[in-house]
Amino acid sequence: MSEWIPVTERMPDNYDEVLVTVIVENSIFKGDKKRIVETAGWFSDGNGGGDWSSVWDEYRVAGIRTKVVAWMPLPKSYEG
Repeated sequence: MSEWIPVTERMPDNYDEVLVTVIVENSIFKGDKKRIVETAGWFSDGNGGGDWSSVWDEYRVAGIRTKVVAWMPLPKSYEG
Protein backbone atom coordinates (compact mmCIF):
# COMPACT_ATOMS: atom_id res chain seq x y z
CA MET A 1 0.00 0.00 0.00
CA SER A 2 1.15 3.54 -0.67
CA GLU A 3 2.51 5.87 1.98
CA TRP A 4 0.81 9.04 3.20
CA ILE A 5 1.88 12.21 1.36
CA PRO A 6 1.75 15.45 3.37
CA VAL A 7 -0.18 18.21 1.56
CA THR A 8 2.83 20.45 2.27
CA GLU A 9 4.84 18.26 -0.14
CA ARG A 10 2.36 18.03 -3.02
CA MET A 11 -1.29 17.68 -3.93
CA PRO A 12 -2.97 14.93 -5.96
CA ASP A 13 -3.67 15.36 -9.65
CA ASN A 14 -6.79 17.32 -10.51
CA TYR A 15 -10.02 15.31 -10.08
CA ASP A 16 -8.23 12.41 -8.37
CA GLU A 17 -10.17 10.65 -5.65
CA VAL A 18 -7.84 9.74 -2.79
CA LEU A 19 -7.78 8.85 0.90
CA VAL A 20 -7.15 11.84 3.16
CA THR A 21 -6.28 12.31 6.81
CA VAL A 22 -8.41 15.16 8.17
CA ILE A 23 -8.01 16.99 11.46
CA VAL A 24 -11.45 17.90 12.82
CA GLU A 25 -11.68 20.51 15.58
CA ASN A 26 -14.86 21.58 17.35
CA SER A 27 -16.21 22.42 20.77
CA ILE A 28 -18.06 19.08 20.70
CA PHE A 29 -14.66 17.48 21.21
CA LYS A 30 -13.96 19.79 24.18
CA GLY A 31 -10.94 21.36 22.52
CA ASP A 32 -9.55 18.06 21.28
CA LYS A 33 -8.61 17.51 17.69
CA LYS A 34 -9.75 14.27 16.10
CA ARG A 35 -8.11 12.68 13.08
CA ILE A 36 -10.29 10.84 10.60
CA VAL A 37 -9.55 9.04 7.34
CA GLU A 38 -11.97 9.74 4.52
CA THR A 39 -12.16 9.67 0.73
CA ALA A 40 -12.03 13.01 -1.03
CA GLY A 41 -11.62 14.51 -4.46
CA TRP A 42 -9.10 17.27 -5.20
CA PHE A 43 -10.19 20.03 -7.57
CA SER A 44 -7.37 22.32 -8.65
CA ASP A 45 -8.08 25.91 -9.61
CA GLY A 46 -5.14 25.84 -12.04
CA ASN A 47 -3.28 28.55 -10.09
CA GLY A 48 -1.68 26.47 -7.35
CA GLY A 49 -4.82 26.35 -5.20
CA GLY A 50 -8.02 24.38 -5.14
CA ASP A 51 -10.45 22.67 -2.83
CA TRP A 52 -11.32 19.25 -1.45
CA SER A 53 -14.76 17.73 -1.96
CA SER A 54 -15.95 15.09 0.48
CA VAL A 55 -18.69 13.92 2.80
CA TRP A 56 -17.25 16.08 5.59
CA ASP A 57 -18.30 19.22 3.66
CA GLU A 58 -21.33 19.23 5.99
CA TYR A 59 -18.92 19.96 8.88
CA ARG A 60 -18.02 23.30 7.30
CA VAL A 61 -21.70 24.22 7.13
CA ALA A 62 -21.99 23.46 10.85
CA GLY A 63 -18.98 25.67 11.61
CA ILE A 64 -16.67 22.77 12.42
CA ARG A 65 -13.09 23.38 11.34
CA THR A 66 -11.41 20.73 9.21
CA LYS A 67 -7.95 20.55 7.71
CA VAL A 68 -6.56 17.95 5.31
CA VAL A 69 -2.99 17.17 6.36
CA ALA A 70 -2.08 14.20 4.14
CA TRP A 71 -3.35 12.03 1.30
CA MET A 72 -2.62 8.77 -0.47
CA PRO A 73 -3.90 7.00 -3.59
CA LEU A 74 -6.88 4.70 -3.12
CA PRO A 75 -5.98 1.02 -2.77
CA LYS A 76 -7.08 -1.42 -5.43
CA SER A 77 -10.60 -2.74 -4.89
CA TYR A 78 -11.20 -6.19 -3.44
CA GLU A 79 -11.66 -8.80 -6.13
CA GLY A 80 -12.01 -11.99 -4.06
